[in-house]
Amino acid sequence: MQNTGVLCNENIVKGLIQSYLYNDSLKTFGLDKPYFAENFFSAGWMYSTAEDLLKFDQGIFTYILLKKTTVDLLLSPHPLLNSVGLGFWIAEKYGLLITKFYYLPGGIYGSAAN
Repeated sequence: MQNTGVLCNENIVKGLIQSYLYNDSLKTFGLDKPYFAENFFSAGWMYSTAEDLLKFDQGIFTYILLKKTTVDLLLSPHPLLNSVGLGFWIAEKYGLLITKFYYLPGGIYGSAAN
């Protein structure tokens, strides 16, 4: 994973795109407000490419990074956590999708990912 890291206001990350906000009342997009990236920790501090996220995903689900028993634990709904897993959100249905699936949402201001 060569294109994953944490932001630092002093560093320029090659290829990092500007995030935008949508103004509901004006129905327009505008540049995200400037902010001090180090204040947001993992909620908006990290960056990655789709390719690096795929490598991370494959490392987890082919049991290279974690043992199968650990992955199974991460994907098991916990009754005290409203059926959320210890590592992922777990859903049985979302919109027209009616199948069990796992996801991990994240986002900050003008950027979001699942």
